Parts: sequence; C-alpha cells; structure tokens
Amino acid sequence: MIDGSNFYFKLKDLKLNKQLNFDFRAFGQFLAGSDKIVDACYYVGRIKQDGTKRTEELFASQQRLMALLKKSGFRYSLGYLMKNDGKYHEKGVDVQIATDLLVAAYENQCDKIILVSSDTDLAPAIKKARQKGKQVEYIGFSHQPSVAMVSFCSTTRLLTEEDVRGLMLITGIVLDESLKTVPVTIRVVKKEKWLVTNATKSQSNQWTALHFEGSEKKAKEIVESFSQSLKPGPWYTNFTTSTGLVFVIFANKFFNYQKGDGKVRKTAAQYGKSVGIPKDQLDWKE
Repeated sequence: MIDGSNFYFKLKDLKLNKQLNFDFRAFGQFLAGSDKIVDACYYVGRIKQDGTKRTEELFASQQRLMALLKKSGFRYSLGYLMKNDGKYHEKGVDVQIATDLLVAAYENQCDKIILVSSDTDLAPAIKKARQKGKQVEYIGFSHQPSVAMVSFCSTTRLLTEEDVRGLMLITGIVLDESLKTVPVTIRVVKKEKWLVTNATKSQSNQWTALHFEGSEKKAKEIVESFSQSLKPGPWYTNFTTSTGLVFVIFANKFFNYQKGDGKVRKTAAQYGKSVGIPKDQLDWKE
C-alpha cells in the first residue's frame, strides 16, 4: 500500500522529481522479497479539470502515472483534491487506506501488509490489523522517518537515497537506423515509424524510433554502450537523469551537463553540426 502524496514528497525531498521514471514493478518486488504479492495499490487524490492550463497539465501527468502503475502490476485508488487559498489538499485517501487495511485483515486476504506511508491517522487501523494477527511493516525514508509509525507497526524498514535512486529509470528515443546494434543495456518498450522532411542526404526520409528505458544506476554503462553502438555520421541520442544530468551521445563521443547549462549544450550542438547533423535536428529536450 503506497500513500501516493506522501511518497511523492519524500522523493521530492531527495530531488527525485520524475515519478514517471520510477520502476514501480521493481519496487514492489524489492519490498516483497521472497513473499508472494497478492495485491498492490497506490492511493492518490484525483485531479479534476477546471479548464485551466495547470489542471490540464496535472490531469495529463496523472493519467500517465495511472498507465504506468497499471503496467507495473499496481491498481490505484483515488481520493479527491480540495482547492483552498489556491492550494490543493488531498482528502479521503487515508480513509481508503485504512479501509483496505481492515478488509485485508478481517477477510484474511494476506499474512503481511507493507505500508508505504507516514500518516499517523492510520494508527487505529494498524492496531486492529495487528490484533487480527497480521504483520504490518512500515516503509519509511531514512532522511525523515516517522517515530510514531515505527512504534505502531510490527516491523520497520527505512529506505535510503541509494535504495530509491537505484529504482529510477532513464527513458529516451534512439533511431534504429542510427545503430549498428541495439545496446543490451536498454529495453526497447515501443517502436514507431516517422516520416521526416529534414533528413540529410545520408539519412532516409523514414525513421524507426525506438523508445527505450534502462536503469539509472547503470547510466554510465548505457552511455558507453550507445557510444559504441551508434554509427558514425549524422546520428545521436540523449537522455536526462532524475537529478537533471543530461547526456548527449554520438558515435565514440558524448557530452554531459547539468540541465540548463547552455554553454555545454552549445558545445555539444556544435559537435553535432561538425559530424553532419542539421541544426533543426539538434533540438533535444532536457
């Protein structure tokens, strides 16, 4: 059981702002260990559209998160958000978590409940679940543990920054036509055909875009494998880590810089031009 808002802000404390790049499937397996997972749920307040650009962006982001959770083997349970003085406040999520805790315990759905939340309002439900013989494990964060939750739950595990950072994914796009071989350090999750009008003489006007992902903790290995796998000439790929470190990779050469560093970006673009990449293709997003 993941308290979504609590989890989001704990990640944000660690400057891990790309929740859509978090490997939830691996996280569930990491928490469960050798135990069988019978249910996994993420609880969050529902974003309601009100016609403003901000809520449209938030709604779209939440829809992408829900799709990611579903793909990762999680169901999601939605509370609601109330706007007060220009700020959104989550309501109903703690009630949903408490209800599911009690149902799991009283209907004997499991032997162990893993709770990723520091919400002390869950104390009564935790107490009842333990009285029914269920082990309730509190998953907190080492940089800000809840002493109260440690006392309420049967066992405690505190996640370190290294634990969480190791579960972040990098994502990007590379053109199949640009590769000698697909690097073994990445997973291709989607393929699509692109018709282009700005191809060079050495590029075809139809490209196969490979959407890829890989473990952020192996970022250096991924960079090296791309550098070796890219064909010489007007080709490159790029990705950005959860800490804002941007990698721009060419055949046998790469550049890296902190997001927003225009000087290094300009140097990387100049190198791209020198190997025959048109200016309008050097428009990578950070």
